[in-house]
Amino acid sequence: MQRVLMLSISGAVMTWAASAVADSPILKGDYGFTHNEQCIVSSAPFTDDHQATVLSSRQGSVSEGVRTFNGDGTGTQSFKSLNIVVPGSFEGADPSETTNQKFNYVVNGDGTWSTPGGGTTHGTVISGPRKGQTFTASHIAPAVGHISKNAQTLTLSTVTPPTTANSEIIEYFDPTTNPPTPKGTLYRICNRSNVLIRLGTGEDD
Repeated sequence: MQRVLMLSISGAVMTWAASAVADSPILKGDYGFTHNEQCIVSSAPFTDDHQATVLSSRQGSVSEGVRTFNGDGTGTQSFKSLNIVVPGSFEGADPSETTNQKFNYVVNGDGTWSTPGGGTTHGTVISGPRKGQTFTASHIAPAVGHISKNAQTLTLSTVTPPTTANSEIIEYFDPTTNPPTPKGTLYRICNRSNVLIRLGTGEDD
C-alpha cells in the first residue's frame, strides 16, 4: 500500500513537472524597451570585492531601443543611449549608438527569465569628446527579470556584479586606422533596470 502511494505521488510530481515545462512562456518577437543605468567608472581595474582603487567617476545613462527574441535562447538588440558623466576626465553628455548587439537568454518555468552576462558588445560614440570612436564592452554583468501574462511585458534588472571579471571593461578605438588604434580603457560596475513591451499583436510580429 505504501509503495502504491509513493508511486502515485511520484507520478503526480512528474506530471506537474511536465506541465510546468509545457506552460513555460516562450519569448519570441520584438520588444520595445527603456533602460536606466548607473555606473561607477574607473581608469584602473576594481579589487576582488568590486571596489575602485583610484579616483572614479559616476556615469548615468538612459536608453531606448528594440530587443528581438528568436525563441531559441538567442536574440539581437539595437538602441540609442545618452550618458552623463560626472566627474571625470570630462563632464557632460556622451551619446552613443549600439546596433545589432547579440545576446543570449534563458526562460524559466516559474515565469522568470535571465541574461547570463559575459560576451562582448560593440558601439559607436556619435557626439562629445570621443565622437567617432568605436568601443567594445566585455564581461557584461548578468541580469534577471519577470515575464507577465502572455509575455506582453518583461522586466530585467542587474542585481549582481559581473561574474566573469571584477568589472565590465570598455575599450575605445580610432576606426580610421588599420588596424584601429586603441584610445583608452575604462572599467565599470553598473546597476541596470529595464522594462520591455511587446511590439505588434502576434507571436511572430
